[in-house]
Amino acid sequence: MCVELNTFDVALKIILKILLLFCIYIFISDFDQMMRKFGMNNLQCTYFVLY
Repeated sequence: MCVELNTFDVALKIILKILLLFCIYIFISDFDQMMRKFGMNNLQCTYFVLY
C-alpha cells in the first residue's frame, strides 16, 4: 500500500511538472506572437523573466 501510494505521488508530481512546462511553453509562444505583432521580437527577455 505504501509503495503504491508513493508511486502514485511520484507520477502525480511528474504529471504536474509536465503540465506546468506545457503552460509555460504556451505562454511563451503567445507572448512571442504578441511581441512580433507590436514589432518587438524580444523572446530572450521573456526567458530571462521566467527563469
